[in-house]
Amino acid sequence: MRIVALGRTRMLWNTIRLLYAAGHSIALIATCKAAPEYDIREQDFEELSKEVGAEFLFTQDLNAPAVVERLSQMCAE
Repeated sequence: MRIVALGRTRMLWNTIRLLYAAGHSIALIATCKAAPEYDIREQDFEELSKEVGAEFLFTQDLNAPAVVERLSQMCAE
């Protein structure tokens, strides 16, 4: 399965690692600035994207035209 992960929590970070270990393809990881109470940061997601060979996207607005366009392109690939 080819997966796009959108979020910023430890639970998502752990899930991405588990999915990758199970043999799934992680195509893109998108996140935003971490909330102060989170123990995982955007840099952690960026490092994970390199580890699993995924594209990394850091944005504050998932509805921005460039983000929507990139997600649309990925769905068509």
